Amino acid sequence: MTKKEKLYYYRKYFGKFYEQYPGLLSLIEKSIHEDFYRTDAVRQVAYATHMLPEEYNFYKGFLEIIKKYHSLDQNICEIGAGFYPVLSRMILKEQELLQKGSITAIDPDLIVPNHSKIKIKKDIIESNTNMEEYDLLLAYMPCEATIPMIDVAKCHHLPYVLALCGCIHDASYIPYYPDAPQVKRYQASIIDYAKKNLEENMELKIETLSEQYEVDYPILIKKRK
Repeated sequence: MTKKEKLYYYRKYFGKFYEQYPGLLSLIEKSIHEDFYRTDAVRQVAYATHMLPEEYNFYKGFLEIIKKYHSLDQNICEIGAGFYPVLSRMILKEQELLQKGSITAIDPDLIVPNHSKIKIKKDIIESNTNMEEYDLLLAYMPCEATIPMIDVAKCHHLPYVLALCGCIHDASYIPYYPDAPQVKRYQASIIDYAKKNLEENMELKIETLSEQYEVDYPILIKKRK
């Protein structure tokens, strides 16, 4: 299928959704033209439009792992939330049932308007970002924010759950569409970095999503001993 055909069908089937998020369609079209498929945007659109079957909802699987190790009745920050804060919305629903906790979504590409219960921050995370107001950090494939997230968690003695992406964000690696062995080596280097940046009262667990989601990237869980 040509790029022109891709855009035609994308506009035909998803065009109405973008009326309330005018910036999103142009971003996805740009990614198609540049031959870089923004899977995060597609996942989030599919969730927001209720087209993502539950058995393929990666966010649901990720949330199950979060709840296995951490309570959601805390002040939580989702780093690298993407265009549409899917995970934050799911956590908000859980917190409303618990009647406790707060959720903040941070990403420079967020295009949703201010939410009455989700604190929206269009910003990037750097290694010296102040995160004192939070109790738990979460990120689902945050790409460039991965290392800064590990750094700020150490600085503020915070636990986290971090699902690694399949990209390579290092000048010494091919940045996009690397072969699988390179990705595995890069992910292993991130895990080593996380282990070296653990406080004495913390430990690191490694999990993956269940096979039904067909994503075997490592999920790093930093928790108190």
